[in-house]
Amino acid sequence: MHLNYSRKFSFAIPALVASTFISGLFTVHCAAQSTLATHSLRTTGTLFQYSTLPALSLGIYDGNLTFDELLKRGDFGLGTFNALDGELVILEGKAWRVRSDGKVSRVDGNAKTPFAAVVKFAPDHITRVWQNTEYSALRKQLAPMLPSPNLPYAIAIRGTFARIKVRSVPAQTKPYRPLAEVVKSQSVFEWRNLRGTLVGFRFPSYLSGVNLADFHFHFISDDRARGGHLLDCTLKRGQLEVQSLRGFDMVLPEIKEFDAADLSGDHEADLKKAETGK
Repeated sequence: MHLNYSRKFSFAIPALVASTFISGLFTVHCAAQSTLATHSLRTTGTLFQYSTLPALSLGIYDGNLTFDELLKRGDFGLGTFNALDGELVILEGKAWRVRSDGKVSRVDGNAKTPFAAVVKFAPDHITRVWQNTEYSALRKQLAPMLPSPNLPYAIAIRGTFARIKVRSVPAQTKPYRPLAEVVKSQSVFEWRNLRGTLVGFRFPSYLSGVNLADFHFHFISDDRARGGHLLDCTLKRGQLEVQSLRGFDMVLPEIKEFDAADLSGDHEADLKKAETGK
């Protein structure tokens, strides 16, 4: 992969036929034990990402992209803020900050981010969930909605959560510590019977050098009063929405810390530690 001097990188993933997984515009699974109803719309989208998650994991917590600019590229996404000052949730075109004290606030357009990923969200697959489903089971139920292991996906999980556990981390001061160290001082919040939305992505393994090759979600409640980085949950009832992404635009930070960082090697273990907080 070649990055040009403008620090902007784009590619398109070739279209593949997924007839095995999509058979008509509307499909209902009617097995006696099924809790799912599925609706397929056949659309794809383009991801925009600023910086890389491995760079963030190394402690590169400052960037020069404003939220005014970021929101021109997408209305749905996640990320963080300069100095790692809160968890970012972008939903329905609005950006929200969840700080380590649990307070949620709208993001000023002049604020900047060191890492974010956004799309213009238009799901191509929707599945209803009618009964309590643990996060591990939700991941399994998402599998047939992801027709190829070679595509990134934007995913929304909306509904009432019987239980949801999230975290946020405190703002950092220089010299910055790696993310796996910072999350040891994370603030953890847990709520029950709360309506809201999980905003997230899943990346294929070959993109692990730029993002996490796994599910990654941030949460925001319907009343926009609670949120954070997902650690665990039980969805009581709601729906899973998936958008296949065949375009990928990435811009890299124009800062000396990024230029000097050693981004070679395998960062997957550190990313998993930072993701789970363990």
